[in-house]
Amino acid sequence: MTEIHVRSWLANLLLIAKLAIVFWMFFMWDTGGFNLQEVLETLTLIAPLLSVHLIVVFEYYLENRIKTDTKEEPLNAPTIYISILLPLVYVISLFVIINLKPQGKVSFAEMKIMLGTAETMFGVYLSMIIFAFFKTGRKSTQQDDFGNDESIS
Repeated sequence: MTEIHVRSWLANLLLIAKLAIVFWMFFMWDTGGFNLQEVLETLTLIAPLLSVHLIVVFEYYLENRIKTDTKEEPLNAPTIYISILLPLVYVISLFVIINLKPQGKVSFAEMKIMLGTAETMFGVYLSMIIFAFFKTGRKSTQQDDFGNDESIS
């Protein structure tokens, strides 16, 4: 599996999973599992991480919108496993945590704490994966030993 395949898989997973969670929340509201305030509070918890990740993905694809035919080397197995399994576990954990409340196994306050914890724990590692696969050409500056700004990529 090459970087292009993993990148595509990650982008699709993030977009589809987060949209599925949003639709699932409104379905749960419609069926009585959540009231509207609970739906909106839950979406407020998951929106920031979704926004950060999708902005990076969209920016990458906008900067690289011209397809080039380049042959890529396959990624090593640990990179592939981490890059695929961690996002999957993250998405599954969100669905499991959200479904605990309508089942009556946890209160809404407990669900929010669990959701916030999962977003924080997985968010750090997921962000590392996203930023590694979706590097953009944006330049930043750092100072050299003499205090002068130098541009880095």
